Amino acid sequence: MKFNELYLLRLNGILLGPMMVRNIYKSNVIWESYPFLPPTSASGLLAAVLEGERWHEKNGLKPRQLHRLPNWETVWALGAYPDGGNFSRLHYRNHVGSLKFNYEAHVWKTGQGIGKKLATVQEYYAEQLQFVIVSSDVKQLEEFQSHVIGRLARIGKKGCIQITYSAPVQPTNLKKGIATGNEDSLGIIPFVEVGDITVESARLYAVPVTLSLEGKEIWSNSLQCLWSSSFGDLRFRSGVEVYHTEESEYAISNKLLESICSEI
Repeated sequence: MKFNELYLLRLNGILLGPMMVRNIYKSNVIWESYPFLPPTSASGLLAAVLEGERWHEKNGLKPRQLHRLPNWETVWALGAYPDGGNFSRLHYRNHVGSLKFNYEAHVWKTGQGIGKKLATVQEYYAEQLQFVIVSSDVKQLEEFQSHVIGRLARIGKKGCIQITYSAPVQPTNLKKGIATGNEDSLGIIPFVEVGDITVESARLYAVPVTLSLEGKEIWSNSLQCLWSSSFGDLRFRSGVEVYHTEESEYAISNKLLESICSEI
């Protein structure tokens, strides 16, 4: 990124039900939620809060992202992350109505009654998510906060989230620099930038960071990232480019931000 400094806004949202944000590399009969909102999902949700819901995101409609909305081009969502939480037990769900299942056909075949199985499902339960939002303009972040605070929005397949009512949060100043290896990661961190890691709590995900429209289909570009449910268990590798606080307590990945902003 060309900016030498950015401003960070962290907003809390209360989850009103389980979260099912489908993992992009699971099949049509294995549904597993990400335990966080990827950048694309967080950006789309915040765009919906600002502009209002619409029924679907395909059939020729461009995918909505916060930084593609007029007047919000320099505001980027880097995801939303829980402070603790758990996956549900593995359970089954009928996802084709009254259609008869065919357990002999291959699962990847398509057609009426071909390859259809009961879906195995794991949702994620958490009390709240913290949205990580950055901008080069502190005034725009303050204005954004006033627009979304207290609003409700759908999340995942059947959940709902409310941006919590609270006093305005002062954005934090972040400066571009080189990681020392002592900074904690705020959210996900690209795998190639990981330094110290607590293996027991961290997990690797293919995380969608950008969306594009090709014909009438929406495609995502992903980045291999690590995430831990315990803050402080992931640290940057010394020498990578980051945006960090003045005390270098925590940082965000410049590579992640550049991947999200690759179209500008």
